[in-house]
Amino acid sequence: MEGGGQEPAWRILVTETLMTLSLDLGSRQITVPVEAVRSGPLRTDLRGASGDHALEVSILRALCRDTMSGMPHPLTLDVRLDGQPPRSGCGGDPAQLLRDGEDWFVLALAGQSIVSSTTPTLRFQTNAGEISGNASCNRFRTSFERTGESLTLAAPTLSTRMTCDADAMEQEARLLSIFSAVQGFDISPEGFLVLKGPAGNLVAGNLVAGNLVSGVPVRPEGQPTPAPHWEDRGN
Repeated sequence: MEGGGQEPAWRILVTETLMTLSLDLGSRQITVPVEAVRSGPLRTDLRGASGDHALEVSILRALCRDTMSGMPHPLTLDVRLDGQPPRSGCGGDPAQLLRDGEDWFVLALAGQSIVSSTTPTLRFQTNAGEISGNASCNRFRTSFERTGESLTLAAPTLSTRMTCDADAMEQEARLLSIFSAVQGFDISPEGFLVLKGPAGNLVAGNLVAGNLVSGVPVRPEGQPTPAPHWEDRGN
């Protein structure tokens, strides 16, 4: 797991056996063994020490946004070095939030609800950098590129050439126009995927067990996150 935070910038790399904290733009690195672990359904805590340094890392399975870029991440981190106040940041690959290989069902285009006779969808293939789906009448395919600050899509190509009713065709044209202008993505408080751009936002939900749900863990409100006892790794 990799993550980090800002002001001042820091990075953390966690493997099964080691934790490495990078400070001062990478010029200072502190590595300690993972000596103890405790895991709950939403949270994992790690701690270790080496020489003069002790490191504690808390990994919460809850949506986090980078304070500079706004990019969403699947994990929220708190890192404490030598008993100092915790450094807060984000972790995990943002691509995990795109739910590789699963269908997203489009719910709204630029603030307008979807024509009831249509079922526009999109599916990310993150390893291939591709998106495919139903544009309202025809199937489409496009490529995407994600950086640390943005998500951009190439102009979609239609893989079928059917003609549907006027409302569906107008909606398809609007969806393809919005796709071509996407500049980033986010996850709404309700867990919906939001593709953002100057032509308007596309909002989509994920279908699980027959219900549109987020699939995105939410930080518990008003109660501590339960966690079992520490497991000593015996390092």
